[in-house]
Amino acid sequence: MAAIALAVTTALVLITQILPLVDMVTRSRDATIGFLKIGLLLTPTMAILVAPFALLLAALRTLSQMNSDSELVVLEAAGRSPFRTVRPIIGLSLLVSLATLVALHTVEPWAQRQFRTILVNAQTDLIGKAVQSGTFTKIKDNTWIQVSEELPGGDLGKVLIIDSRDPVTELIYYAKRGKLVNHEGAALLALIDGELHRRDTVNGGVSIILYGSTVLDLAEFSADGSSSGNRPEELTTPELRAAMNEPDVGAPRLRELHSEFYRRNTDWLYPLVFGLVAVFFAGSARTQRQEQPAQIVLGAVVAILLRVAGFVAVSRAGVSPLFAVATFVVPVSAAAIFYVLAMSGYSLRLPKFVIETLIRLAALAAWPARLLGLQGRTTAGQEGSR
Repeated sequence: MAAIALAVTTALVLITQILPLVDMVTRSRDATIGFLKIGLLLTPTMAILVAPFALLLAALRTLSQMNSDSELVVLEAAGRSPFRTVRPIIGLSLLVSLATLVALHTVEPWAQRQFRTILVNAQTDLIGKAVQSGTFTKIKDNTWIQVSEELPGGDLGKVLIIDSRDPVTELIYYAKRGKLVNHEGAALLALIDGELHRRDTVNGGVSIILYGSTVLDLAEFSADGSSSGNRPEELTTPELRAAMNEPDVGAPRLRELHSEFYRRNTDWLYPLVFGLVAVFFAGSARTQRQEQPAQIVLGAVVAILLRVAGFVAVSRAGVSPLFAVATFVVPVSAAAIFYVLAMSGYSLRLPKFVIETLIRLAALAAWPARLLGLQGRTTAGQEGSR
């Protein structure tokens, strides 16, 4: 059940991440292969993100089914200890946590770097397409390039780039010659003997800068505008620590590095936390039919709130030491609390008025679907009578 939930949820999240890149990738060479590579390289990151939720869904579903089949009632009547229920789910949670830990420090940084390389290569292919067509070619939203000719030696003649990504300032690069350069894994576009027009879209003012040569990193025109191999997510853990200790690192960059460091060292704890949450809220026999769904919903809400708290703590870990400590305190304290509660055999019983309120809210939320279904049946009946 956990494997199925992980595969389905990863695929759904993966689709949302790939769709914005379809236009750029499919316009480059080997579009099909590039599209498949992007899907495979994004899979580790998406799997790490949804693994705790997949485990939570699987554990809640399994325990709910055991309760519906009266298996939990029989086990409790037979005197089974709470550890008997906790042990298999904790074992699976630990396996998922360890797999997540390994992926965070090895697979994900490598996949992120390869992913960025594919995007940069796609941008390079688009420039090659611009050379062949001689017309304006879109390399990103609000960014176009035109190359008039290809000079001997592979140089580009009369390069024009229009960058309107900033709604306030429009940039127009013109160069008599250009050249694609690959330097330490980064794809660069060198512009020689040209000028830069900077136009203020608010007041219409234009400033012109003449230059002998300048270099543009093609990764700047990717989805997030960062340089290839330079994002904290792309650095290996030793490289990440070394970058944090550099004396001349800027404050914004240092905050990003710290956030990524704390993310890698805390995200792997959440599968274990979610497994213990599932055991506490759904691991005991429920005699009332109305109480079981309420417990499952409450367990899911608690797990989501814990994960949101973890996201907030990680995002602010580079700004405040308090949030840096919270990145560890939130999952560790939650795991300890729910483990003690599960092992003690304590079972949370919701008051009757809370259960009834939740049922009324669920029934109220279901009314639109019921009305749509009634309208569909009425329309079908009218069509049949005709």
